[in-house]
Amino acid sequence: MDCTGVQIAVAEAEGRKVMRVAGELTLAGTPPLRAALLEALNAGDSVVLDLRDVKEIDLCGLQILCSAHRTFIRQDRTLSLANVPQRVRTLAGRAGYDAQRSICPYRQGGNCHWACGA
Repeated sequence: MDCTGVQIAVAEAEGRKVMRVAGELTLAGTPPLRAALLEALNAGDSVVLDLRDVKEIDLCGLQILCSAHRTFIRQDRTLSLANVPQRVRTLAGRAGYDAQRSICPYRQGGNCHWACGA
């Protein structure tokens, strides 16, 4: 872990970039994730964020996930979440990130991170 509280390991799998995020996806941890996501977006990559090792997330972390998702969609790229811990889903729901109640236009067609099974 570095001073930001987050660690990002990048690998390639099945033609996609997989970013395994570990640690605390909080205010301090979002800048490195944002930078990694922008780099992937600029390279034209599709990305899977593997969140299995996320120990903590706050509103900043949730916002970066949704903002990145919208940005990838607008650029005709794919950003998906994998191995989302239940505690992350629970916190997302409490913060209002819910595919069933959200007014986000990107929730249409099952394209929301916070749909059941994310």
